[in-house]
Amino acid sequence: AETARRSRGEWVVSIPLFDGVVAHAVLQRDELATETGATWSGYLLDDASGSVLLSVVGEQVVGRVWTASAEYRIEFAGDGQHRLVETDLRTQPEELAPLRVELPKVDRRSAAAQNAVGESGIDVLVGYTPEALAGAGNRSAMQAEVANMVAWANYSLRNSGISGRIRTVGVIPVEGTEIQDDLYASLEQLRGGAGPMYLLDMERSSRGA
Repeated sequence: AETARRSRGEWVVSIPLFDGVVAHAVLQRDELATETGATWSGYLLDDASGSVLLSVVGEQVVGRVWTASAEYRIEFAGDGQHRLVETDLRTQPEELAPLRVELPKVDRRSAAAQNAVGESGIDVLVGYTPEALAGAGNRSAMQAEVANMVAWANYSLRNSGISGRIRTVGVIPVEGTEIQDDLYASLEQLRGGAGPMYLLDMERSSRGA
């Protein structure tokens, strides 16, 4: 990828896609700045409906690129290399029609209080297993992956008109093996603080996540 400054606070990044296509992304906003990296969001110059999220920690980059007809992921591939992966949108389930929700009437003071709670956001502690670390490549790539997922969630919340945001209070290793192909068992283990998850549960409590 090639990078050039467009104006103060904006950068243009040229991202090679497939079949000789190059996406020119204008990065506008720093979503999450840390001591080691940041996440930037922006739009595509050549695609009015396109958008991009790039997370950088150290020399590792993780990102997502959306065009009018495709979706791509940028992943760390090891040895200073990165790869571009196109999502096969045909494998995605069809989107259901929006549900109409009837909300109870509340007074203004109650509504203001609820809005204040929403603006305060949700603090999240992320734990990763040795298997997850091996899949990411290294610790910096794991941090970039988490930063990009959180930015994606906040991007979706903002576009949906939902107040509040998700904040990451830590990204820490968790010893032990994953429970493969059983998300319910993993969730119950996490909720109960069982096995290797008890340290994660203790850390979550201490950080108020």
